[in-house]
Amino acid sequence: MAMPTPTPAKQRRLTLVWLTTLAILGAPAIQWAYAGQVAVVLSAKVPAYKEAVEGFCAAGRHQVTDTYDMSGNIDRGIQYVRAIDADGRSDLILAVGPFALQAVMRVRPKKSVVFTMVLNAPSIVGKDHGNITGASMNVSSDRIFQTLRQLTPNVKRIATIYNPDATGFLVEDAQQLAEKLELTLIAREGKNAKQAIAAIRKLHAEPIDALWIVPDKVVLAPSVVKAMLRLALSKGVPVIGLSKRHAEMGSLMCISFASSKDIGAQAGELAQRVLDDGVPPASLPFTTVRDTQLILNLKIARKLHIDVPDILLDRAKLIIK
Repeated sequence: MAMPTPTPAKQRRLTLVWLTTLAILGAPAIQWAYAGQVAVVLSAKVPAYKEAVEGFCAAGRHQVTDTYDMSGNIDRGIQYVRAIDADGRSDLILAVGPFALQAVMRVRPKKSVVFTMVLNAPSIVGKDHGNITGASMNVSSDRIFQTLRQLTPNVKRIATIYNPDATGFLVEDAQQLAEKLELTLIAREGKNAKQAIAAIRKLHAEPIDALWIVPDKVVLAPSVVKAMLRLALSKGVPVIGLSKRHAEMGSLMCISFASSKDIGAQAGELAQRVLDDGVPPASLPFTTVRDTQLILNLKIARKLHIDVPDILLDRAKLIIK
C-alpha cells in the first residue's frame, strides 16, 4: 500500500525534527534552508516569460512543482489558480504576465502570490494587495526624471497625458516625486484617444519644458503619440519615450526594461523573503525595473541644442545619430 505524500508544511516539520535529533546526538552542524515549492502560471508561452522564470529560479532555492500555460485564456487561468490553491504540493504561486495576475485576482487564492513581467500592476491588483507582491515592468519615475535632468538641467515643467484607470497610480507617485525634486508635473487625463488628443491640444497654450509618454494603452495609441510629438516639435521641447520606435519617431530619450531575466530574479528575491523569512507579501512593495536600457536620439538633441553628457552616451544601449 503506497504511503501518502506529506505536504510541504509536514515535510518542514519532519526535517526540523530530524535536525533536532541530530543535534541532540552530537552530529556536526548542518546549514539548512527550506526550498520553497512554487507553481508557475504563464500568461502565454513566450520567450520573455521563459527568461523571467529562469531568472526567478536562479535567484533562490525555489523548486517549480508545475507550470501551467494559460495561452491568454483568463477562464483557463482561473481554473489553474483554483487547482493550485487546493493542491498541497506548492507553497507559492508565481504569476507570469498580466493575464496570469488577472486570473489570480479573480480567484483571490489563499496561497502567497508573487508576480513578474506585469506592467502597471497596481491597476490590476488595486490598493489592498493582500497576499500578493511582485516585480513590475515599470521604470521608476525617479530614474526617468533624474535622467532627463542630466540631459536638460533647466527643466522645470514636465507634461504628460494619462488614463487614470491604468496609470493613475504612476502619475500620483510621480507628482509627489516632482515636488521633492522641485519640478512641476502637468498631468492631463484622457480615457480614450479622442480625449487624450483634446488634452494635448490644450497644452499648446501652457508653458512646458518636456513631454513624458507614460506606459498607458491610451497614450501609446499611434495617433496620440504623433500628437505629442507634434506638440513637442512646435514648442521645441524634448520627449521622453518608451521604446526604440518612439526614439525613431522623434523622442530625445527612451527608457525601458533591459532584461526579462532580471525582472524574474527580482520576483525570486521577493519569493525568498516570503518563503524563507516569513515576510507577509502585503509588506513587500512592488518593485520597479532595476536593469534599464537607455536610447538617445542625437538628431533631436542637435535640433534642441542639447549637449548630451558623456555619462549618458556611455550608458546608452542605442544611439540614433
